[in-house]
Amino acid sequence: MTHTLTFTPDPHGYTLDGQPIQSVTQILRDMIPQWQASEWHLQRGRAVHAWAEIVMHGREAGYGEPDPEIAGQVEAAKRFRREINPVVLETELRVYSIRHWYAGTLDLSCGINGVHCLIDWKASVNDSARLQLGAYAGAFAECNLPAKMPRYGYAVELKADGYYTMHGPWGMAAAFAAWCVLVREWKQQQEGEACMK
Repeated sequence: MTHTLTFTPDPHGYTLDGQPIQSVTQILRDMIPQWQASEWHLQRGRAVHAWAEIVMHGREAGYGEPDPEIAGQVEAAKRFRREINPVVLETELRVYSIRHWYAGTLDLSCGINGVHCLIDWKASVNDSARLQLGAYAGAFAECNLPAKMPRYGYAVELKADGYYTMHGPWGMAAAFAAWCVLVREWKQQQEGEACMK
């Protein structure tokens, strides 16, 4: 059966076949409150993500110069492409899990040294990055059956000085298992709050 996943940027949310479905970022925001960035950082992050997608496809020549505020991060994405040489499979891919009822948009699905990996672009990295990648990996595998789950995930910190730092690799099967625990806790919390209303 084919499903239709729709994203609306404002407010940030997804629907699956017309029904609201929880986003990975909302679950993380609820369970790890310090995870949420300011609106200024979110807007800047969206611009960096858009440029990183352009860079991964080698199309930056047709887009002029990036805003000076994000030029360093764009250069870091270019450096990542030159040095790591990923085989780009998908960028900004929307994925969903019917089984666990969540959706999200993964930044980059690629091959690195012949191994299927997921990349998440970050301005800074904390412990939630592994969970976020695990969520995307599980949803990717579920909505692309019979595709296997990507083996590894990396959070790639794109820095203002034009350099990057790769965090990981994290095994995606274990990261997805940890994500599923978090989702169960989140659902229990939501049910508890609903009972108190």
